[in-house]
Amino acid sequence: MSEEALENVLSSDDQQRPLPDFTHIERELKRAGVTLQLLWMEYKEAHPEGYQYSRFCQMYELWCRKNDVYTPMPHKAGEELLVDYSGDKMPFICPITNTNKQAEIFIAALGASGRIYAEASESQKLSCWIESNINAFEYNEGVTDLVVPDNLKSAVTTPCRYEPDINRVYEAMGQHYGTFVVPARVMKPKDKSKAEQSVQSVQREILAPLRNHTFFGLAELNKHIWERLTLLNNRPFQKRPGSRESLYLEIDKPALKPLPATRYSYQEWITQLIVGQDHHVLVDCHSYSVPFQYAKMNVEVALSARTVEICHRGQVVARHCRSFLQGGRTTLRDHMPPKYQHLFDSYDKELLLNKAQQVGPHTYEWVKEVFLLKRRPPKLLFHTVQGALTLAKEFGTDRLEAICCRAIALKIHSYKTLKSMLANGADHLPAPIEEKIESHLPQYHDNVRGAEHFI
Repeated sequence: MSEEALENVLSSDDQQRPLPDFTHIERELKRAGVTLQLLWMEYKEAHPEGYQYSRFCQMYELWCRKNDVYTPMPHKAGEELLVDYSGDKMPFICPITNTNKQAEIFIAALGASGRIYAEASESQKLSCWIESNINAFEYNEGVTDLVVPDNLKSAVTTPCRYEPDINRVYEAMGQHYGTFVVPARVMKPKDKSKAEQSVQSVQREILAPLRNHTFFGLAELNKHIWERLTLLNNRPFQKRPGSRESLYLEIDKPALKPLPATRYSYQEWITQLIVGQDHHVLVDCHSYSVPFQYAKMNVEVALSARTVEICHRGQVVARHCRSFLQGGRTTLRDHMPPKYQHLFDSYDKELLLNKAQQVGPHTYEWVKEVFLLKRRPPKLLFHTVQGALTLAKEFGTDRLEAICCRAIALKIHSYKTLKSMLANGADHLPAPIEEKIESHLPQYHDNVRGAEHFI
């Protein structure tokens, strides 16, 4: 007889008793407060002739072993980068605030070679998450076809087995590097088993040896992590030749796509913003202008460290350099309604100087002298220049040029005086001549010493 047939004969009593529903037991054990003993008691109530508690537990354990078998998923060279955060954190002292903080540990592993990258970051926020992913690409000197993250909020907006909604910023980062984000299924850690194994390796071989060290800042912490990370990747395998590093150089590195020419610039998206009636939108306590046609409309903002892009229905309608002035306002002339553009131009110093230069060199010099006056408020100086330039329409550019030449010589910086001089024809008078004052004192005398005396 075969072993199976012999077992059936010897355990014929088991074939006559009702078997427990092990699938139901597994599902119920996940509920709060439910124990195996409680489920056995419910089973005995339904089947008084059923198995006793010890046999019940033994059968469930054997069923779990059979259902826990899995087939390792194959990984092609250069295809997947599996990313995750370690559950364990590392303490460090912030050098700015001198307070104790806990650093998150980011871990990435290549699917084929298993080469590991790890770094400490301040949090799991989107900006830190993006920066860590970029650092992993640069550490591997290439980009994989896919990035497999967990379903954390920084990576996935809405989890779904078939078409999850990827975070907009994270997806844009993937497009910049030419890779696709394919998150693992919810509650399926075996989808990224290499990442889970890498997390365990980092916890045991990097974090545990550093547990008693004190680190001042993330830079010092990462320095020690990367020193031990190099040893971890170069450590020989126990049951096969080579190491993670040698396997990476052999199969993964040749298959990786090259890094783009420029590093990805982090942009944070802010949605559901409404443009005010003054055609400005408030972003991070600073107001930025948009074309006046978009007043009272919904817009989205892509916010980076240097730029602010305002979009409407997927089209960029305004782009500004980012300002960190709280309560400030950034306005572009082209965004204003036409009737307000003239008012904006009247307070543009460079524009007024260009207009004066078109009239003539003397007018340009006179306007420059007006802007250098110290005792008048700046707004009044703009009004003086605006009024002087309007005299060209009333009296002509030639007469304005002539009167500005006379005003420079006489140190006159008043709009009303210029207009009065033009009305009285002062521009037709000969230019004033500076008279030299001759001294009646002798130029040469025994008591008069020149510069040569002090050499």
